[in-house]
Amino acid sequence: MRQLRSAFPFLLALLVLAIPAWGTVQPVRTVTSAQEQLESRILQGADLHYRGQLDAARVIFEEVVVGQPNNEFCLNQLALINAKQERFEVAAALFGRVAAQSPDNTFARIWLGVLHLQRGETAEAQARFAEVLRVDPGNAGACYFLGVMAAVEHDGVSAVRWFRKAQELGSDDPETHYRLAQAFLSMDMPLNARLEFERTLAINPRHTKALHDLGWVLYNQGFGEEAKALWQRVLSLNPDDAQARTSLAKVHNDAAFAAYEQGNREKAAALWKMTLQYEHDNKAARYYLQKLDRQAIDSE
Repeated sequence: MRQLRSAFPFLLALLVLAIPAWGTVQPVRTVTSAQEQLESRILQGADLHYRGQLDAARVIFEEVVVGQPNNEFCLNQLALINAKQERFEVAAALFGRVAAQSPDNTFARIWLGVLHLQRGETAEAQARFAEVLRVDPGNAGACYFLGVMAAVEHDGVSAVRWFRKAQELGSDDPETHYRLAQAFLSMDMPLNARLEFERTLAINPRHTKALHDLGWVLYNQGFGEEAKALWQRVLSLNPDDAQARTSLAKVHNDAAFAAYEQGNREKAAALWKMTLQYEHDNKAARYYLQKLDRQAIDSE
């Protein structure tokens, strides 16, 4: 469950993209000055929200729902803003209001599921996502989150099934491909995983986690140089990426030890020095470099 909670900022970012249209096309009618002002105010709030000015947007939507307590768009916007600002109880209450008054509002229900995950309430979250699928069997978001939950529970078969269904329903975003690749890895299916990592990177070439994990798939298939190139690419995007640094340190350390065992001390020393470039406190590299120095002194 810690994994689901740690993933919450990403879930937040993913769902922000799914904000539904706030209004539908209405018949031609006479609009009063008050109605025009209200709609202008709502549009202003939505624009402020889009531009990240959350406090100002929240004030506007709070004002609007006083006069229009059943306005689903404004309630959803206000709930979403509160979730972004980590006022999770307020967000849950607002999404709950929408769900109670609108049986087919899947956006609010998916968010209620995500907020259950944030609180570690997996059974309640699963029930919410299942409820969304009863209302809308073609909801890719609900399938995606059920896949995430299955993956966290190490149920690779179910995770693959849910992620595949999300893709069939139109979820072609990089994160779905990445999660599917991880599910394949959990089932010891590296070729399928490699394909999904590559699809992830075709959509988002800067997806550092996919670059890193694809590197290990390639490395385990015997493509060591290609793997190291991918990890170097990660560092070009984020020089402080701990996973890439650890992976590069490990493969250089392993290669150094193999060279040392074969009696090639010069090559081993060079590789251990490279290990320390990626992991400054690598104890094995420091130990063996000191050992090589002592051996060089003794041989003089």
